[in-house]
Amino acid sequence: SWSWDFGDGSTASQQNPSHVYSSIGLFNVRLTVSDSRACTQSVSYPVYVKDNVGLSEWSQRHGLRLYPNPAEDYTWLKAQNLDWEDYEVQLFNSLGQLVRTYQPEADTEALRLSTAQLAPGMYRVQVLQRGTPRASYKLMVR
Repeated sequence: SWSWDFGDGSTASQQNPSHVYSSIGLFNVRLTVSDSRACTQSVSYPVYVKDNVGLSEWSQRHGLRLYPNPAEDYTWLKAQNLDWEDYEVQLFNSLGQLVRTYQPEADTEALRLSTAQLAPGMYRVQVLQRGTPRASYKLMVR
């Protein structure tokens, strides 16, 4: 028998199920297999869901831009017609681990994200409004 736990509260008992995540983020997927002799084996893998329907439309409506990209010491996240008061910006490494959180000033047009102390590599910048993902960007740090 097969027992899947997708890490978001959803489960399945088929051998090869499909699953659609309703939000972006890091999920720990666990498969437990049991045979007729009561032998059981489990394995877990992290699954990183990168995109969510509607993120690009929201990003375009607010004119969000991330530049320069690739970045060395810093990058700017600029928005038009956006009050940053209810927002936070999170930076994740390539393993999906949260590296930094930025709290923008309410009356700012652009947020400077320091990358000077980061190891070179690929990162993800996520913009959240009251905990809801609104935009996500890939950022290369040199």
